[in-house]
Amino acid sequence: VDARGCTVAGNRLSGINAIGKGACVRCTRCRVRRNEDGGINVVDGALALTTACEVDSNLGTGVRALGAGSWAVHSECVIAGNGWHGVSVVQGGQALIDSSRLVDNLGAGLNAFSHAQASAGDCCIERNRYGVWSQAESQVRLRGCVTGPSVQDNEVALAGGSIIHHLGIAAAASAAA
Repeated sequence: VDARGCTVAGNRLSGINAIGKGACVRCTRCRVRRNEDGGINVVDGALALTTACEVDSNLGTGVRALGAGSWAVHSECVIAGNGWHGVSVVQGGQALIDSSRLVDNLGAGLNAFSHAQASAGDCCIERNRYGVWSQAESQVRLRGCVTGPSVQDNEVALAGGSIIHHLGIAAAASAAA
């Protein structure tokens, strides 16, 4: 599926589902909002590529990559105001997020659970319940990201996972000021 400039809203379940190896959804300048479950679900080896999209106000997680081989790749997106996590990678799912905003989500801005991996570069992750949450042998890599403040005053939360934070030039400069 190749969607450009569209709005996906008000569905009884998730807005967009890509399920199984070979399934791919590409969204450019789209809005995925107000769905009764999540915004975008990528399951069992599927792929979602989003550029300059808004994924907001869904009752569940904004974007979820579930299962080994599932990938969610986001660039220049706003993932905000969702009823649970902004982006969640679960059970071997993976995410690559670049130059995006993960804000005002009721769970974590970025969550990794059960052998999942996520990488975020030059992102703003703030005003979520938790900024970044890594659990159950998962790994999150942050490069030049701004985090915080969060509702729970926890920018990062660990429960058997790891978070590797590499300060970028802009973040290091602002930290020194």
